[in-house]
Amino acid sequence: MSKFEPLYASFSKHTKPKSIDACKCCVNADEITLLLGKNLREISAAEISNYASSVFLTAGSKSDFMYFFPRILELSLTDKFNWPDPEVVFNSVLNSEYDSWSEYQKDTVNFLLKDKFNELFETDEDGSDIEQWLCAISRVEPSISYYLDLIENHTDITVLHRFVDWNSDAIPSNKLANEFWDKCPEQEKQVVVWLRQGKSAKHLYDMYGMRM
Repeated sequence: MSKFEPLYASFSKHTKPKSIDACKCCVNADEITLLLGKNLREISAAEISNYASSVFLTAGSKSDFMYFFPRILELSLTDKFNWPDPEVVFNSVLNSEYDSWSEYQKDTVNFLLKDKFNELFETDEDGSDIEQWLCAISRVEPSISYYLDLIENHTDITVLHRFVDWNSDAIPSNKLANEFWDKCPEQEKQVVVWLRQGKSAKHLYDMYGMRM
């Protein structure tokens, strides 16, 4: 069974919409017809990209987003999108009144996020992908200490070093480079504080002579 089966199951009560309101410059009529005409799991990243990046801004509503979300999340987690980035996808999650989601839905999404995060330890070459997904997760997690602990305690110390190197400029500025952190400043502070402590601080001193 695909690991995404529980995701589709947890959102199965949300049925296909009969229509989608959208600015035609962002999601045109042909795109809407295609989205409404295809099986959800067969919609490609290119076909739903405009909707996924525009929803709650110039297209769509909560009801249609909850139907399309499992496919959007699967495509995002499997790196099929050129756009939207994960931070944009999870900004839409936040705008969908995430607090009102069922615990089943939240647990299913959180399981997949943790699975993705562990995958990144094997694929991220410079710390940027981990930072991007951590920023996305911060949209729905008030505390990201669990994920920071995963980075710090990974058996391969280079995972930590790459992430710290990628974010080293945050030490003097107290500001992470990714502009999407502006949407979750409290979680950004958690990262900056974490960078100044423990193994992160040691690496910054060893590599750059930065004293915390």
